[in-house]
Amino acid sequence: MSKVIIKGGKLVDGTGKPSVFLDVAVEDGYITKIGPDLKGEGEIIDATGLVVAPGFIDIHTHSDATIYKYPSSGSRVMQGVTTEITGSCGLSNFPTGKKAGDREELLRFMSLHDFMSPPDGEVVCHKDYDDFCEYFSTRRLGVNMAPLVGHGPVRIAVVGYDDRKATPEELDAMCALLEEQLKQGAWGMSSGLIYPPGSFADLDEFTALCKVIAKYDALYTSHVRGESNTVLQAVDETIETGRKSGAKVQVSHLKAIGVPNWGKGKIALDNIIKAHNEGVNVTADQYPYEASATGLSVLLPGWSQAGGVSAMLERLQDMGCRERLLADLNKEMAIRGGPERILITNMTNDREDFIGKNMAEIAKAWDMPADLAVIRLLSEQAGMVHAVYFSISTDDIDSIITSDIVCVGSDGRCLDIEEAAHSSCHPRSYGTFARVLGEFVRDRGILPLEAAIYKMTALPAARLSMKDRGVLEVGKVADITVFDPAKINDVATFNQPHQYAQGVVHVLVNGGFAVKNGKMTREFHGKVLKK
Repeated sequence: MSKVIIKGGKLVDGTGKPSVFLDVAVEDGYITKIGPDLKGEGEIIDATGLVVAPGFIDIHTHSDATIYKYPSSGSRVMQGVTTEITGSCGLSNFPTGKKAGDREELLRFMSLHDFMSPPDGEVVCHKDYDDFCEYFSTRRLGVNMAPLVGHGPVRIAVVGYDDRKATPEELDAMCALLEEQLKQGAWGMSSGLIYPPGSFADLDEFTALCKVIAKYDALYTSHVRGESNTVLQAVDETIETGRKSGAKVQVSHLKAIGVPNWGKGKIALDNIIKAHNEGVNVTADQYPYEASATGLSVLLPGWSQAGGVSAMLERLQDMGCRERLLADLNKEMAIRGGPERILITNMTNDREDFIGKNMAEIAKAWDMPADLAVIRLLSEQAGMVHAVYFSISTDDIDSIITSDIVCVGSDGRCLDIEEAAHSSCHPRSYGTFARVLGEFVRDRGILPLEAAIYKMTALPAARLSMKDRGVLEVGKVADITVFDPAKINDVATFNQPHQYAQGVVHVLVNGGFAVKNGKMTREFHGKVLKK
């Protein structure tokens, strides 16, 4: 691999220390020298007026759902991301259980959560982490991936979709299955406690699993059990999991949903900080947007989803439970702002006319109440509908983003502005890191540049015990992002999300250019990382 010297830039090394003007030399994929006025052979990159930083580590993504279709990862590299932590919210496409029908059940689970197929085949799931790594060893990747094990597949493999406590024997089997993935190099485990079957698990189950995670110095991340009325109790559950297990735990995309709960995001952060100061190894991550995004099925109560997708779809048509179902559905829809604030972003191709419409508009088109329109849409699409929910307080966002124990995490996906243009999505996939650096650092000044870079690099690396990335230091892997601090900006919007961020000038992934002179190279230097 060719030699590169990045000269004249303001170096922000990721540790939080003040910036300095130093050059960086790269050779064979590693940083070989850092110093003033470096000389030597190699391609010279003039970084005058630019910031030179470690490649951004996105600690919370769902790019494992889209990487098969969009391997160049344009939405990520164009905002400076070089490594993505995938398998978030309890959702991953491994491991597969060994019983008859387990593979098909996992594929149904993945389809519900919008895992996409590669251009030349069907949706892919994997036997285990080794199988995942082997699959990508012969395929091109634009960025690095460091996957977590999704708790959902682990529970599906052992317990299935039953709404009950795991037996001691089942819990032992889940722990053994998790340990197998960690031995193979997975980076930890995630949970999604609003999604079945993760929602059927209890504190004892997660404590036992997290003791295995602690044994391997891995990370447990959790989409907590409730982010609206019960957000404080839900965050406390994750804190208690860390307290009882000794594992490193992380509250995913910390926020409080719904106007009645605005302000609770700051209280939840204060509770995390208090536990952190008491010795619990707990942190959080955040995306800086006033809207969340997930499946439309999140409006349904957990009891209606017991038994898996097929059972859920049957209950949607069961008039015997319709009154109870509608009552719970309407309660959740009201918390999230009502049908006018629920924007449909993705579904199967036969209803593309509804993409970009809110549920109130869809209900009007069908001439029916919004709650019945939700049931009809989920039924017609076999549950596979994704939506954006406008329901987060900007004051909570500001409070959370300033904390030095909160990483930046997009909760986004790798996409391509040309190939994905037919769909809609949350703009966080394209703009999270640029938005932090543009709006919160430069424009509003509520976060120092060095602190923001730390939250994007060294902090997530430390949470993952990722020792070879996250800071600019001789001997580290050359994942490097060079950006213009005056021009860095997110331009993706909710109405026009497929727009690359502006201001990122160069991005090196494992020493090779993914972005050069502000343009994607469409070269593939990424790989799946093993812990």
